[in-house]
Amino acid sequence: MTNFNIEKYPKVQFSIITNGLLLTADVWKEIKHLKNNISSIQVSIDAATPETYKVLRRGGDFLYLLKNLKMLSRLRKDGELKSLGVSFVVQESNYKEMPAFVKMGLNLGVDNIYFMRIANWDTFTEEEFRDHCIWDKEHPEHDDFKELLKDSSFNHPNVNLGNVYEFTDER
Repeated sequence: MTNFNIEKYPKVQFSIITNGLLLTADVWKEIKHLKNNISSIQVSIDAATPETYKVLRRGGDFLYLLKNLKMLSRLRKDGELKSLGVSFVVQESNYKEMPAFVKMGLNLGVDNIYFMRIANWDTFTEEEFRDHCIWDKEHPEHDDFKELLKDSSFNHPNVNLGNVYEFTDER
């Protein structure tokens, strides 16, 4: 993106999906010439605490990510970004952090907070994947998960429960 010739292709729009770790202030300076062509930046995080982030995002640094998120948040508030969102892949090891993730997103001033169920991209055995599937009625914490989805934080207009919505009582 740093070498993209926007004058040659002025109508190109970029929608960036990132883990946020490499999207630093220095990198932003290098791609700032594209700011009018960046329609959105979506940062996939999957946690609201350093402890959970360390487990789910091996090698990642939550505090470093927060620094980058705060920089992106300032850019959004200053009108440098058209849209900023955060996303969260729901699974057994992080579902209890969903309300805190909403709060974190709202504190950052993001435009959307998106939740989705974990998918098995041949990462897990069938048994391992079942352990992650908190939405499965057979999962021992499924009722706790459904109860958590009643939290009022999910009613905020910037929250999108995605394919997790079907487990709310509103359906």
